Amino acid sequence: MIVPPSRLARLVACVATSVATCVAALASCAPPAATPPARPAPTADVPLRDRLAAPWEIGAALGGVSQRLVLHTELESRVDTVVRRDSSALHLAFSWTRLSGTASERLSGLITAARFGDADSTALPPSDQLFPIPLVATRSAGGGAETSSPDLAACSAAAALLSPIREALFFPPRRLTPGLTWTDSSSVTVCRDSIPLTVTTQRQYRVVGAELLRDEVVVRVDRETRVRMQGQGRQFGEPIEIAADGEGTSTLLVRLAGAYLLQGTGSQELRMTMRGRRRTQTLVQRTRLDLLSDSSATP
Repeated sequence: MIVPPSRLARLVACVATSVATCVAALASCAPPAATPPARPAPTADVPLRDRLAAPWEIGAALGGVSQRLVLHTELESRVDTVVRRDSSALHLAFSWTRLSGTASERLSGLITAARFGDADSTALPPSDQLFPIPLVATRSAGGGAETSSPDLAACSAAAALLSPIREALFFPPRRLTPGLTWTDSSSVTVCRDSIPLTVTTQRQYRVVGAELLRDEVVVRVDRETRVRMQGQGRQFGEPIEIAADGEGTSTLLVRLAGAYLLQGTGSQELRMTMRGRRRTQTLVQRTRLDLLSDSSATP
């Protein structure tokens, strides 16, 4: 769970030949005309193997990107011998940009729309939630994305919508080569049914190679994710403990200018146990994720 922006055209220098006249002792001489520099070859003339050649350097962001994230979720819950299955879909639209230069440590953006259900559904989040919702994230101590707005710990619709968008927030190394691996981690507090949960996420990345996406060179990266959740509180006046763990895999296409994730697909499974004083409920949540960049994205 489109047409990407065009990249900067190459600058072509055109140097006019000038002639200077110098006079010395009744004689004049003109220096030879300067030789115009060779015109750089158009991108189309550069062999494909050269365009895709490693290493790949992350450059400065030349603008922002507008994206859509779609999550299809299947939930299976069990209480005693009773099993219930549900499915849902969440469609999110958001835009963001990296601030202040190459491989910036800060991201800023807006969540602009959300819809639950199928593509034709008009169901929206609670009416007290207004768009756009500001989005701010920085690199955490573990290298992952740490969001300061909205507040994930708040039991609000804005915080619930932000959680899945964190899948698109990304701080890679500045230099990428085939087979390169790195990890990041984050620990945040979120709210689930008014119960605070500590969510610890560990991700491992591996660079697969480069390819063309609508004539733009992008780097393909595989990502493996492991998640643990734990918390306790009260629900309907009764004490409750929640513990969960899960894993997921995804494939990402990374733009070199700004390290934006232009496209991504993946799947996750989360297994959760909720223990109360009287009974225990188990849940298995399977999610398919699709990330796309809108045709209106820039640059």
